Amino acid sequence: MVSEEIAANPDPVRRARVQRLAGLCFEWRNASAADLHRAEELEELGFRGLDALHLACAESLSADVFLTTDDALLRRAVRHAAVLRVAVANPVAWLLEESVR
Repeated sequence: MVSEEIAANPDPVRRARVQRLAGLCFEWRNASAADLHRAEELEELGFRGLDALHLACAESLSADVFLTTDDALLRRAVRHAAVLRVAVANPVAWLLEESVR
């Protein structure tokens, strides 16, 4: 899923940067049936297809935070924070917050 999204990026410079970042990942896995079911639940809350699946996978991997620059996704995550099992944040805001800890 991530590889396909990266490959679909029309900007070759951004695509290359994201590919380098993805290369730092130490674990790759396929979405499970439970992830797909959770993604459907998240879609019912208004999260769009791949966003819902990304969130479901982050939850099942017990990620500390799901970083996104998608403002609509961030707003929706704030509205539904009580039912999400992962924190959702803007990467810049998250880094700034982490640097003061």
